[in-house]
Amino acid sequence: MSIDRRSFLKTSVAGAAGLSVTVPGAQSILASAPANGFVWTDKMPINPDIDNMRVICMHDPLMYNKSNADSFSAQNKIADEKRVYENLDKMAMALSNKTTADDAWKTIFRSSKAWADTKVMVKINTVSNKMQARAAIVKKIVDVLIGFGVQPKNIVLFDGQGGNWKDFQSVTSLTDDTKIRGTMSNKYDSLGGRASISIPDISSGYAPKDLVDGVTDIIVNIAVNKGHDSNFNIGKTTLCLKNHFGTFLQSSGMAMHLHSTNGLININKIAATVGGNPVRQQLCIIDSIWAAKKGPDTAITHKPDRIVMGTFAGAVDYCCVKKIREEIMNVTNHETEVIPKFLTSFGYKETDPVWVEMTPETVSVQKVTTVTPSDTFSFTLTGTTMKMSTLKFALPKGSKMDIKVRITDLRGRLVREIANRAGTLSMMWDGAKSDGSMVPAGSYAVSLIAGTFRSTMKLTVLR
Repeated sequence: MSIDRRSFLKTSVAGAAGLSVTVPGAQSILASAPANGFVWTDKMPINPDIDNMRVICMHDPLMYNKSNADSFSAQNKIADEKRVYENLDKMAMALSNKTTADDAWKTIFRSSKAWADTKVMVKINTVSNKMQARAAIVKKIVDVLIGFGVQPKNIVLFDGQGGNWKDFQSVTSLTDDTKIRGTMSNKYDSLGGRASISIPDISSGYAPKDLVDGVTDIIVNIAVNKGHDSNFNIGKTTLCLKNHFGTFLQSSGMAMHLHSTNGLININKIAATVGGNPVRQQLCIIDSIWAAKKGPDTAITHKPDRIVMGTFAGAVDYCCVKKIREEIMNVTNHETEVIPKFLTSFGYKETDPVWVEMTPETVSVQKVTTVTPSDTFSFTLTGTTMKMSTLKFALPKGSKMDIKVRITDLRGRLVREIANRAGTLSMMWDGAKSDGSMVPAGSYAVSLIAGTFRSTMKLTVLR
């Protein structure tokens, strides 16, 4: 898959202040729910300008450069906020395929109202003091919306069941711009109070009135990367799809999902979650800086140093399970019959998601699939005056396309292009440019291209 690298290597990240963009208030084609009670229809686009199946992952250990912070407060103290903000800007650019952060966030967030009248719910998970969305990530998203003109009083951080929700009170304020400008609540008063709601095939109960009545215009779903070690048929994860279970409650106060796959899927098909014009839930994020194999109130087991972002919760969750929880964290107890339903219940196949793996300097694009295995392609830099360096690419197995490698500098200027026959799984480069001269020391982008497949990594030349 070909990607314009300027979208990922842009270093100037413009703020969103002063923007006011509205969508014409035409009647939504989703206004009338289908006979089954859902507004979701198979492959319904969340955002007309962004592919539902596109999922972005930023890997940067320097965002939080210590591993022993085991509480919400300790984690927030060591955040490199500037680095977090810049990385989220780059992720937004990658998600929207825009070359500036300004244009990226304008593409992601939309409202049919004036921004000053737009109401936002940031759905977080506050069950565990150790595993909550870190403040810098939440603050960046809130600051972008305030930059558009959203009023802090109209932004509510919410979790209806979280036992540690008060932790966020210390980092939220309506007036202090060094904090998250909004309010934190586990009650319904800040979201219009309670209203009755019925979710097809599950139960009846209550939810925030502003969601049920459609007053909330934007939902930002920010989950954390943790499991669910009880014997519930929900894939044994607590990611974006499950994050809403703390929003829709029964009269007893229990979550309405009844711990079922049916509940997991249905809550993410109703108008309160994905209704509206534009669609209400516009961005899903998994904070995977720290992660836990089990859950919900559990010990941290890993520090993947990653943030995951997309517009469709099912794709974001599926990719996080496959690319982080299983590959990096070695989680083996996922319910194999449930995880595919994160996609198939919404009309997609497991081969549909596109995983964009980033660092602050590099990007690699690949299909996420459990069907097609991959070969390892080795690109080796060698030479008498250079330290040997080898990059390992995952190439679709048995590719019959001719393989090509392009080396560019980080401004996108071509240094060298090398072609090999189909089936070749290694390549050597002596460090020479196209004109025969040797490249100077520095950083370069190496792109492996085979048909429509493309993957890019950073290579550093030492002398």
